[in-house]
Amino acid sequence: MNKLIPITTAGGLGAAGVGGYSLWQLNQKVTFAEQYKNSLLKLEKTDSILSSKFTGLQNKTPKHPKLSEAARRFSETEVAKDLHVEGCKDIYSSPVDSSEYFDDFKKYCSKAIKDVVSNIIAVEKTDTGKWNPKLTLLRSHSEAKDGKLDDKLDALKKSLPASSSGSDNFDDNKRESLKQWCDGIKETLFISDEEIPLKQFKLYCA
Repeated sequence: MNKLIPITTAGGLGAAGVGGYSLWQLNQKVTFAEQYKNSLLKLEKTDSILSSKFTGLQNKTPKHPKLSEAARRFSETEVAKDLHVEGCKDIYSSPVDSSEYFDDFKKYCSKAIKDVVSNIIAVEKTDTGKWNPKLTLLRSHSEAKDGKLDDKLDALKKSLPASSSGSDNFDDNKRESLKQWCDGIKETLFISDEEIPLKQFKLYCA
């Protein structure tokens, strides 16, 4: 009986093997753990960020089955915490592509910008002592040094009155606009220490 003998390449793989390996590479899916490696939580019950994400499950309706059960059984604290961890592990190992669990990942299984920045301004727009210095700093924002502003922050910068001698007289609308920007950015997914939104959040919101 004739036997098929594969033709080997310089690396030692047969032609069929090379084709199979290429197909294997194409079929590999990037997981949440790979794409968002800096965003992952420490899945230890003593971790403060994990605890805050667990608290956020109460009365919510996540899509992932284990997170959904954790929310449903929230009053059974230890059981629910275990389900939370298991659900996050499942999401971490699942493909990012076409995943229906991205919102769950963002809300319950990952770090937001607010989780990695300390001393975030948490006062109302009427507190001139906190917000006015940030608006003054924003007015002199250097794109070369601190990156391009997004549309909302750039519009606010352009609307600020010119610098005057003495203290700046920014009104509540300007302070509210900056506060709203900060409130929105702090909930976004933390990607890395080098990302521009994080750097600008530290400048103008903390």
